[in-house]
Amino acid sequence: MSDHKLSFTLAGLEITTTEQSNPVIPTWLAEALLVGQYWHQSGLLARLQQQVRVSRGRMGRYEVCDFVLLLLAYAVSGVETLKLFFEQLESIKPVLMSVWKRAQCPAAATLSRFLAAVDESAVEQLRSLFEADLLEHPIEMAAAMGLTDRIGRRWVVFDVDGTVKATRRRALITASTHPELRRRSRHAYAPGYGGRKRGDQVRTRSTVACAHTHEWLGTFAAPGNGTHKADLARACELVKRYLQTQGLAVVHGILRLDGLYGSASYVSPIQQAKIAYAIRCRDYHLLNEPIVQATLKQAPHATIAYPDSPHSRELFDIPCLDSTRRGYHEPMRLVVVRMERFDQRKRAVGKCQGKYIHELFLTSLPIEQFSATDVLNLYNGRGGFEQTLSQEDSEQDGDRCCSWQAQGQSFWQILNQWVWNWRIRAGAAQSPEGCGRQTEWSPALSDLTPEIAAADGAGPQPAVPTPKAGDSSTPCYGTMTVADGWAKSRHKYAGKDFKIIEDQFVECPTGHRMGRREIRYTRRGDMQMIFSVNPRLCATCPVKQHCLSDDSKGTNGRRISVMRAKLPPMPTLALEPEITVIAQAPIQTLQGTQALIWTDIPASRLRREIREHLRQHQAQIEPKPLEPQPLQPVTSYLTRSQRAHRRLAWAERLKRNQSASQTLQVSVQLFGISPRLVDFINCLPVKDSASS
Repeated sequence: MSDHKLSFTLAGLEITTTEQSNPVIPTWLAEALLVGQYWHQSGLLARLQQQVRVSRGRMGRYEVCDFVLLLLAYAVSGVETLKLFFEQLESIKPVLMSVWKRAQCPAAATLSRFLAAVDESAVEQLRSLFEADLLEHPIEMAAAMGLTDRIGRRWVVFDVDGTVKATRRRALITASTHPELRRRSRHAYAPGYGGRKRGDQVRTRSTVACAHTHEWLGTFAAPGNGTHKADLARACELVKRYLQTQGLAVVHGILRLDGLYGSASYVSPIQQAKIAYAIRCRDYHLLNEPIVQATLKQAPHATIAYPDSPHSRELFDIPCLDSTRRGYHEPMRLVVVRMERFDQRKRAVGKCQGKYIHELFLTSLPIEQFSATDVLNLYNGRGGFEQTLSQEDSEQDGDRCCSWQAQGQSFWQILNQWVWNWRIRAGAAQSPEGCGRQTEWSPALSDLTPEIAAADGAGPQPAVPTPKAGDSSTPCYGTMTVADGWAKSRHKYAGKDFKIIEDQFVECPTGHRMGRREIRYTRRGDMQMIFSVNPRLCATCPVKQHCLSDDSKGTNGRRISVMRAKLPPMPTLALEPEITVIAQAPIQTLQGTQALIWTDIPASRLRREIREHLRQHQAQIEPKPLEPQPLQPVTSYLTRSQRAHRRLAWAERLKRNQSASQTLQVSVQLFGISPRLVDFINCLPVKDSASS
């Protein structure tokens, strides 16, 4: 062997080769071991083994915790594919599995079969575990953490948005001479709106985050366009529980959403949840409201100009807009942003009317605490959440495919978000001195010229006529009635078979809820509302032959027309005087003058510092010599259950891959670990500076 050994010295450097194997240790091993130790110390591992169950056809020797440990390490590693991850894992399999006292490591194919077997109940169990850990060990929000308004009141802002992952399908031959076409992505992806992303099939994921700590509160994914309304309802419940954990009332929360949620069907659930909101509205028919038309004829409440745009914008603030007849649950505040149209190209956002472009923003924030400019600036702060989504794509890429099954992919994305939150908390424990920062979101107003709540600093306003009972600008409509059947509806479900629920929805004979899709007006002025159901429900409905016409393709689903007859104007007295309002009476509430202060933590810096710090220091692995043990005869007997091959209980399955060795075989030494980080990993209470 010595003849094949190479050793030479060059410029003071001695290079020696050896035949002995010494595999490369991945740079992410230290962080993966610390994550595994945290799960063990915090009790998450024990709760995972007791609560999360996945039943598979052939269980083998591996349990849920074995695969969760692999997925956590995969999220920590940040490598592009599972294939590259398992290549890096080859040299450290025993070390990684030993952190949870597991004997063997599953192979890539075994992990794939496990994710394919994950069902909805297992995903919900893991999500409950994720939420419980988030609420039990959150980043402690100091008294000043959040957003301080004009009168000194504290708010906490949350962001909800969706991300789209697109996949492209190859063109394959579907002739009878070839096998039946079955695509791998048929369960995880479906046709939908891909936006700017190129692809045939998409998967939509809704995310919820706290804007001040940048913690993920949850993720909800579905093939196709997703389930935005159901996800928003779950997000509201998450926000409520998070605020209660932090010792705050529900009314202290603000949901900040984009135009996807800017319609009545999304705003009403938020109003019912009693959470404040700031939303870009896409119901531009609100511009036709009489009070909005009258306000736009007045002088603007404020005019703003951005440094990167030469065009100024005019702001109009309507404190109370009652549009409950259009589906909104209660009156709301509307901020209209108007800008002159400087070119003729089609606008991606906004409504063009004449020479102006209008943008609408709905909010429930009090006008004395947030001016119209403050509402606009608060919504524009959503750019920070878009940056957070971009950082997630670059650092961890939660949308990278781990499974071609929808539930298996959701299982992985929940664990990926947990690693994100863990890095923020570990970074805060590593350097607690730099965790707080304050930003002057909007400067203080002048104390000499306080703004009136109803007129946000505007001058005298012209007279605005108030609509009377007989005014044609505010027509009145009768009750909702379902239209009769169409010409070919004999022996089909007619209008009498459909029920109107709470004047908002229509229920079909099989119990499916139909949502409003369009509003039309007849020549007589009657209101015609079109309700329809999801075409997928109609395609799988067992009574569709009694509901759809015989020549219908069924691509649009069943549609129902609901009519509201226009009522004649109420007679008015001949001697009734003209009633006008001279310069809208201001509400006797002064506008607050304090500066808006935004307090948060530098989550991006904390995440990256802890990640780079652990990767800059190497891990040293040394095998320990085994002491010779005297051989003792061991007599083992088969039990009746083993001989009969009876099914094992969950506890018995968990023991199959448990490490049986109690002696120290491998020693791993991690460098660069501070005492504060050790206390965080061991879930020890924070020590006071005086005692330390």
